[in-house]
Formats: sequence, C-alpha cells, structure tokens
Amino acid sequence: MDVYYKFSQRTIINFEELADLRDFFSGEKIVFCSGTFDLLHLGQVYFLKKSKECGDLLVVSVGLDSVIKRNKDPKRPILNQDLRLRSIAELRCVDFCFLDDEPEDTHPLATLKTNLKNLRPNIYVVNHDAFDLDYRKKLLEGTSTKLEVLDTRVRFGGPNESLVSTTEIIKRIKAL
Repeated sequence: MDVYYKFSQRTIINFEELADLRDFFSGEKIVFCSGTFDLLHLGQVYFLKKSKECGDLLVVSVGLDSVIKRNKDPKRPILNQDLRLRSIAELRCVDFCFLDDEPEDTHPLATLKTNLKNLRPNIYVVNHDAFDLDYRKKLLEGTSTKLEVLDTRVRFGGPNESLVSTTEIIKRIKAL
C-alpha cells in the first residue's frame, strides 16, 4: 500500500504503524500524548488543543479498557475503547490516534515505553496532574524527545468551584 495513501485517508491508525508514521513525517514536529479520555470533557479537549500547539502533528494514544479496569477501577471506563478512540479521532486538533497495545507487564504506563520508542516524537506532552512523572522523565532519558508539562485546569464555575475531571463528573451525576 502506498505510504501516502496509508496516512492521508484516516485519523485512526494501529500502534504497529507508529514507526512508519515517524518515517513518513520525518520533517514534521510530532507531538505525542496519551490518556484514558473517558467521558470526554472540556479539560481534556483543552489539553489536546494545547498539545497540538506544541508542534505540527498531534498523535494521541488511547488506553485499552482492560488496562483502565486494572489500573483505575473495575467499573471503568464508562465508554468503551472504541467509542473513546472514535471521539478523539473526531477532534479537529488530533491528526492521528490509536489504541494502545496490550502491555507486557502490569505497570500502568507499560505501553508508553514502546510507543515512544516507535514514534520517536519531538515532544511528549503530559498534563500537570499526570501521575508518575519521574517514570515518564526516565523513559525520555537518552532520547531527543522533549517533555512538555501543560496546566490545563478547567473549573465547573467560578474560582471556588471544583476542577472538571471524569471523577468529578461521575460524582455529580451520582448526586442527582
């Protein structure tokens, strides 16, 4: 299959295509970020928009249902991985997105190492509240990938309101 056609006709790719994507867009500044993106909300959209502003192409990894259940809560995610992936793909700021591979070990960020190795992004973006930032920094040691930490906090209302998050949205729904 022609490589141009392979990447010009779609937003959703397979994780196996990351190295090809990097090779095809070798002259572009590739930005990479990852997340659960359960119950997509303004805080997440703002994070993705600000991530895109860091470079030319934004590539987003969406976590697998099985990993989220194991690492966050057996009752999560609310929306399955296919719905979450398709939601991310529809955002104007996202150039490419993919579902993570099944990790080889149980570390919550197990697939991140492989994704970074294969994609070789110029910039890896995390939000200010990303867990295990030290682990993420260690993965970037010896690479040319730069870490960008964004602060994309969004509140439900005024300055005294709580921050918008999937957990807070779930709490508010349960309180109805």
